[in-house]
Amino acid sequence: MRSLLLWLLGRIVMVIASVLVVVAGASNVWSQTRYSPVKLGVDNLLELRLEPLRGKRIALVCNAASRTRFERETLAEIASNGNVAIASVLLVEGTAIPHAQALQHVPTYLLSAGNRRPTRTMLHECDAVVIDVQDVGLRPALTLGTLYHILDACAEYGIEVYILDRPNPLGGVVVDGAIPSPALECTSFTVVPVPYIHGMTIGELALMINSEGWLSPDPVSKRPRQCKLHIVKMRRWRRTATWDQTHWQWIAPSPNIPSPDALRGMAIVGLVGELGAVSVGIGTDRPFQFIGAPDFSEEIIARLCDFFARHGIVATPTSFLPSHGAHAGTLCRGVTFNIPAALPLPSYTVACELLDTLAALYRPVRDSLDQLHHRQRLLRITGDIRFAVSDSWQSGSIAHHAMFEDFLSRRQRYLLYP
Repeated sequence: MRSLLLWLLGRIVMVIASVLVVVAGASNVWSQTRYSPVKLGVDNLLELRLEPLRGKRIALVCNAASRTRFERETLAEIASNGNVAIASVLLVEGTAIPHAQALQHVPTYLLSAGNRRPTRTMLHECDAVVIDVQDVGLRPALTLGTLYHILDACAEYGIEVYILDRPNPLGGVVVDGAIPSPALECTSFTVVPVPYIHGMTIGELALMINSEGWLSPDPVSKRPRQCKLHIVKMRRWRRTATWDQTHWQWIAPSPNIPSPDALRGMAIVGLVGELGAVSVGIGTDRPFQFIGAPDFSEEIIARLCDFFARHGIVATPTSFLPSHGAHAGTLCRGVTFNIPAALPLPSYTVACELLDTLAALYRPVRDSLDQLHHRQRLLRITGDIRFAVSDSWQSGSIAHHAMFEDFLSRRQRYLLYP
């Protein structure tokens, strides 16, 4: 009897062990499926063993977010491939240096404000420029202006360009905001005449910039230059997908955008934050997810909660202490909010409505909008001629409706994904 019990106990232990093995295996499968099914441009290029670049000397444009879908750094992956020689590395301003070991003995340059256009020295002996940079979907971001200047330089120098395409973190459906007027002074924020929220990938934007005659004219022919451009497309990305639906780890392209939540918030509260009258959470662990000031009244807070609720966003009263930025070191009263990833929000329109709301509720915002230098700052960023009026901020529908409709029509030619 005792031996039978021991045999049964042994069988039970074996069954339990088998179950644990199965569960462990399932756990490993689950952890693997956390990787996104979407394949980035860099993944597809690596799958081809960099054959399109075989034998070429390249300049690689990258930032800390330049990684494969398995979170391996693009620079290290390309550097380990013998088919390609990295002649130089161009880093986009505001990003950490990726994989410092791979940069040994390779000339490295920073494309920063006032120096976004690569020089001939930076591209010395390069056969091609390879761009693998994560854009954020907002025209004023550093990425778009840098992309323009790289294309413009390569068109002049006769160097071909490869774009390793990446998703638009805000998705590819919503297009919203003013198109910079040709009559306005061109700035680094408005050099590419697309809406504030353009709904395009970096590859699609490159195609449009190169094909629409937006690059500098040739001094002889007087016609806009074009560069020899190649787009290494993604696979299985759809326009309806925001970053949260790709299941990738977010790697901050900028210190103030540590999460997709911060990016969605930036699209709405970034403009009012430029005025300096209120804090939008810069200097906290959740930038662009607060609005507040030390003297916000209960009425202002309640009205802001109502404002966000009308747009499908839950906002709650709170207090916060920014370490830097507006009202640094002073306890602020206001609201905190989180924009749902799947909410198809016309963020620029909402941002302008928020300016109107706060101007009516909070005198410092109204006073800031009445000051010329603040409006000029917003004008340089947005290209929206409503900020160019001489007396005060004028609300209303976005100007240049005909330009916007024309853009939507032309944009359709360059969309690469359903």
